[in-house]
Amino acid sequence: MTEPAVASSDATNIRTMIMRDGDHWVINGAMLRNIDCKIMILMGRLRLPSLCDLRVGMRTALGQVGQVR
Repeated sequence: MTEPAVASSDATNIRTMIMRDGDHWVINGAMLRNIDCKIMILMGRLRLPSLCDLRVGMRTALGQVGQVR
């Protein structure tokens, strides 16, 4: 886990938020990464109206990370 100055190996301290926006997932957070990586596993917090805070993992191609709509 590579959030600057927060989570380290403690998944309960993750600050990155994952939210659903229509057909897309919105990821709000910061990360450190190796520019040679092609795929990453994202760990973040997902808030659902009917549930408490969840910690979830997602796999994504890095070319999709950082896109702004």
